[in-house]
Amino acid sequence: MEVIPAIDLKDGEVVQLVGGDTDKSESFGDPLKIAEQWVREGANCLHIIDLDGAIDGVMKNKPFIEKIINQTNLKIQVGGGIRSKETATNLLNLGADRIILGTVVFKEPNLINQIKEDSNGEVFVSIDSEEGHIMVEGWRKNSGMSLEEGIKKFEEYNIDGFLLTDIKKEGRMKGIDLEVFELAINKSTHPVVASGGISSIKDLKELEKVGASGAVVGSALYKNNFKLKEGINSLEEI
Repeated sequence: MEVIPAIDLKDGEVVQLVGGDTDKSESFGDPLKIAEQWVREGANCLHIIDLDGAIDGVMKNKPFIEKIINQTNLKIQVGGGIRSKETATNLLNLGADRIILGTVVFKEPNLINQIKEDSNGEVFVSIDSEEGHIMVEGWRKNSGMSLEEGIKKFEEYNIDGFLLTDIKKEGRMKGIDLEVFELAINKSTHPVVASGGISSIKDLKELEKVGASGAVVGSALYKNNFKLKEGINSLEEI
């Protein structure tokens, strides 16, 4: 299982939010310096989200994303505000390895196959779950679809996997709700990357045991609950 550091961008800075609430954000500074830090600590993949794009529907931090792609030699997955085929293919052409589609595919699911036809990059669907309901538009609107229904729906498309975020746990540093991730992993025939609430090495080990393909870690790394290298090494010991 990959341990994937999160780089959430707002107004050109790396921030961490609590439950997606922009009023509860803490800044950690320059995106490129943060990316270089994760490179030094052994990351193989970075998770970059344009929070402005997720909320407003238009990516605003693409110049910073491009710099990270160009100056690191890591696998890069990008999401937040990708609402068209043009934006998606542009990011893949810039060198992103994986794009994460959320809001747009709940309205235009065929966009997934259109992007895959024109690109070799990976397409993951973002399933943002709150109490079993999938949220869209920066977690502000209920899609009307349950977690299970969302997994079933997108299994029919040419996706490469899911990013499942547990909104209730996101940024709160109180550990994961393992049942949420286990449900999705059991229902899906595709890889599931877990996000939300991961605050300890114990959480990482539990996610690996239930079959998560990756774990996106944010606040726990930024607030030094554990070092990235420690997390990576702990899984190698299992």
